[in-house]
This record gives sequence, C-alpha cells and structure tokens, in this order.
Amino acid sequence: MNTTTQFIAGAASALLALFLTLPQSAHAALTVNPDSTVTDSVTGLMWDQCSQGQSGADCVTGTANTMNWSAALGAAATANTVSYKGYNDWRLPNKNELESLVNFTASNPAIDTAAFPATPSNSFYWSSTTSSAQYTGPSAAWFVYFFGGITDVGGKTLSYAVRLVRSGQLLDSFDVFAVVPSAPTIGIATAGNAQASITFTAPANGGSMITGYTATCGANSTNGTASPIAVTGLTNGIPVTCTVRATNATGNGTASATSNSVIPAAVPGAPVIGAATAGNAQATVSFTAPASNGGATISGYTVTCGNMTATGTALSLTVTGLNNGSTYTCSVTAANAMGSGLASSTLSVTPVAPTTGAVAGGSGTTTTSATPIAVTIGEISVTFTAGITGAGTITVTPITASSAGALPAGFTAILAANITSTATTLIGGNIVTCFVVGAVSDATTFASLRVYHLESGAWADRTLIGSHDFANRRVCASTYSLSPFAVMQPVAASAASAAPAAGNGGGCATSTNSTAPDPTLPLLLVLAGVYALRRRVG
Repeated sequence: MNTTTQFIAGAASALLALFLTLPQSAHAALTVNPDSTVTDSVTGLMWDQCSQGQSGADCVTGTANTMNWSAALGAAATANTVSYKGYNDWRLPNKNELESLVNFTASNPAIDTAAFPATPSNSFYWSSTTSSAQYTGPSAAWFVYFFGGITDVGGKTLSYAVRLVRSGQLLDSFDVFAVVPSAPTIGIATAGNAQASITFTAPANGGSMITGYTATCGANSTNGTASPIAVTGLTNGIPVTCTVRATNATGNGTASATSNSVIPAAVPGAPVIGAATAGNAQATVSFTAPASNGGATISGYTVTCGNMTATGTALSLTVTGLNNGSTYTCSVTAANAMGSGLASSTLSVTPVAPTTGAVAGGSGTTTTSATPIAVTIGEISVTFTAGITGAGTITVTPITASSAGALPAGFTAILAANITSTATTLIGGNIVTCFVVGAVSDATTFASLRVYHLESGAWADRTLIGSHDFANRRVCASTYSLSPFAVMQPVAASAASAAPAAGNGGGCATSTNSTAPDPTLPLLLVLAGVYALRRRVG
C-alpha cells in the first residue's frame, strides 16, 4: 500500500470516526468481564479480549493467528460450534464495528491495551465487510491496521489477524461502504396447492448483514428469512417461474436467476362411480372423470374393492384376485402430480364363477301333487302348473342344439338339453321350464335371450313373457310338453358376450341359485294359466 493511499485511507477513517461520535472518552465505557470478554456500553458490542490464537490471562498464551478472509469467517463458525466462552453467536465484525476499537490518541498499537492486551502493533485485522465495486470489488474486504488505526481494503486471499465480536448491531446501519446484497443462487421451485416453495443459497451480503429475502412467483411475493420460502396465493393450473432477492440495511439486492417453471395444483376431485360388474374372481368398475383435476393432468385412477386394487388410465378397470361368493365394496380415486384425490361413492359387487354354457344333466323324482310342483335339476327347473297325477322321473340330457334342428336365422345357442318325464300330468296343464344362464353378464344382452322348444323338428320360440330375471340370470319358457329346449341369443349379442362371463354363474354354478324360490314364479304361473285357458277355449 503506497503512502498516498495510506494518507487518504487514514484521513477517511479519522473523519468516519468523528462522524460516528466515537471520541477517546468513549473507550472509558469498555469493561473487561471475568470470562475474558470486553463489553462496550456505547456500541452494545461484546468483544473477545484476545485475538484468535491467543488465550489465558492478558492473552499472553499463544500468538495471534493470521488467516485468509474465508478462514476468518470460518473461525467464527467454529467458535459457535463449541460455544466459545459460553456463547454461540460469535461473528467477524463489520468494518465500522472494528473501527470503533481504534484509539486515535494511541499508536503501535492504536487500541486500548488495558482492555485488549497483547494486541500485535503491526497486525492487520479482518472485517466482514466486502469491498464495494468503486474500490477493488468483491474479491477484497476491509481491514483495520492497528499500528496507526488505518482502514483499507485487501485481497481476501491475504492473511490477517482476527478478533471476534457478538451482540449489539448499533453500528451496522452506519456502514457507509456497504452495498446491497448480491443475487441469491436459485435452487428448485416445487409446486403446491395454490403455492410454490423455492429453495436458494444465500449470496454475499454486500458488507451488511442480510435482514431478509423476498421470493416472487408471477405477481405474488412472500418475505422470509431463510430458504425455502413458500409463495402463496397462486392460481392452480397456471404455470409460474420464481426469483429471490436479498435485502440488507442498504436496500434490496438484485434478483436471482429465474427458477424452473411450476404449475400449482391440488389433488383431483372424486370420480363419479358408474357400475360394478361381477366376474370370475374379479369385478369391473366403470366411472367418469372427476369434475376437477385440481389444476394438473390426471395421471391415472385406482379402483379398490376390499383390499385389492387395480390402477390404470381408462375409465373402466378390473380388480382381480377376489373371492367368488364374497361381497365387496368398491370405490375409485383419481391421481395427479400432487397425489391421490378423494374417493368416489361406493358400489357393492359379488364375484361368481362362470358357467361353460353346457348343461350338467341329471334326473329328479316327482311326487303326486294336486297343486303346482317344481323339480330342479342343476341349472334347470321344471314346474308343472297343474300338478302331477302320477309320480315319475324327470331326466335332463345335454345336447347340441344344431344337431336337433336347424337354428333360427340370426341366433346362436348358449345351452341346450333334452328334458323327458315319466310322470303323468293333467290334460291341459302347461309346463314352465326355467334356465339359469350365468354366461351372460350384461343386462342388455341378457334381455335379448330367447328360450326355444323343439316342436315337429323345428325350433319354436316359447319364451315366457316377463320371465327375464337378470339378478338371478334366469329366463323361462312355457310349453305343453317337454322334449328338447335351447337358450339362444342374437348373433350380435353373442359376440359381445364371448369373453369370460362376469355374472352370477350359470348352469349349476351354485345350488343356492338353482334351488332358491323364484320370486317371479307366482306371476309366471298366472300368465301360464291364462295362456293355457285361452288355448283350451280356442
């Protein structure tokens, strides 16, 4: 440092000391504490009596260590880690705080040696104040040379002594050489519900302690003291980018670089559940998308039946691994980038094993009865509406419908059987023959089923009007004799139901469905009786 520079810097320091009203009399306010700290009642600062590297009474043990500027900042951090002298808020003093120790009536060293013994007379001491651009820029920092109290700047790689300080901030706002903070280093912006959280790294403080940060996303801003900062009040579904700026006593610093773009969003609303269709150890649940996607694209859906789930993007999902015969409650949720939304309302479904479409066959014995009597063999029930005058045996034999007679145009057979009886019935009494058809799980397709009866070598449609019972997968025919029957469906409907059936089982899937009383039977009998009466009258 040349003589001219020393003169200018010394004069500036002297004028600054006068401006800060720190005459020699102020040093009478220095108090040496029992823990080897020094309190200045004028500034409110508490100083370490010894330079870093010194210790003991009057600081006579060790020597004042010198270090670069970054290491000087690290010395304060280390002191706080070990609660040096019982405190954990030590720091490197700023330029004006360090200047407040200069005793301009003394030299070699220019400091109160009663309060600060063993201060090296020829030592330079670091401050935390970075040089402003009008001098050497941020690569240099201010120091005080205590030989004569000169203040100047030096490269941060130089090695100077360190004296730590804590408490009081009275002089910080008077640091006329401080500048606004540099721009923080932007991190990651993360979307939330009507908000975004922004991480960042603190910048150089410009020579004055940073008092806070302002994060801005779009038109909204939020203040904070550390990373991260959440900016609220954003509109879900509208993308935003964010910046952060730091503030010190001098003012607001420049904004950081722009963050990644984020889209604030909430979780989706609840889907609207439509139907739950039973299958073999499975259930297919259909639904419609929720009214609100939360502001983010729906990524998929999850259908839950009991403790089993199925996920996908379609609006109909099949949950597998269920137990046939057990009833399950099913619901569906939608998910987006923010997570899963509310569950829909629920529907119950009972999976069942499908039938093969074939008749199991078998026989059953009737008894004499003066009233209608029914005999159930597997998936087929035969009801004699006029009773039986002589007991006999009912036999069911599976057949191939096309071998018994040409199928009606546009129809295909699902199941067929030849039913014979050795029992005698009253003349004119019709027979209601019902079939459980579990292979058809769609209600519309089931409604198209027809029951044909082989008469004089040709198939005749004898479907009993009103007998389609989709809940029990049952449909009936009314005839005056037995012989072959076939349950048929239109060819178009057959293609629609060719997949493995999801229904209540067919054929003899369960004896419960086969033998349970038919709630529609009284109506069927009345209709059959009317039909028979009209035939006799006619």
